[in-house]
Amino acid sequence: MGKITMTGTAKRSVPYDRMKLTLDISTAEATSSKAAAKAEAQCEELLGILQEKGFGLSQIKVEGVSAGAVRPELQNGGNTAIFTASHRITLDLDFHMGTINFFTGLISENGWDIALDTSFSVSDKMKIRKELLKEALEDSRAKAEMIAGSIGQRICGIDEVQASGSFYGENDSIMSCGGSMLRAKALLSDQLSAAEETISESITVVWIIE
Repeated sequence: MGKITMTGTAKRSVPYDRMKLTLDISTAEATSSKAAAKAEAQCEELLGILQEKGFGLSQIKVEGVSAGAVRPELQNGGNTAIFTASHRITLDLDFHMGTINFFTGLISENGWDIALDTSFSVSDKMKIRKELLKEALEDSRAKAEMIAGSIGQRICGIDEVQASGSFYGENDSIMSCGGSMLRAKALLSDQLSAAEETISESITVVWIIE
């Protein structure tokens, strides 16, 4: 009876199917109250339009609200205090390039002081990792069986297992919305697909042979 240590690997490229949109509403005015009022008005206007388009307000999250921050500016030859205010909201959605285009168009059409940031992720990543671990284990066993067979031995058990994994892409991340249905005019870029994330797993097994 002896042992064979063999590492098995498995890798899969998976298209992003989720996206997180972050909208930063940021205003600057001569007084704190004016800046806060403007930011609040733009936020309310945005939320009203989203609600009309079928977005559920319960699925829109607030990540931060600030008001009264002072930013020194050089104005008319002297130092003038400019007050800022901001609201940050996020939406977790199915990936659809048309939805991103809808938001960029909405911001442009209304002249809002809103910055849009997007991040993408793969749903069910844990399920994919489990599948890859199984594939990596099968890869390790196949390699070990080949070596054991070459010396007239066979696999009869496992002595030790060590697993590790990695991924290359964006972050993890619910609501569905087809972007092409949000505007009267569709864009060619609405049809663009998402990039892919590469997920890999490896498992090192000490196989018992006899």
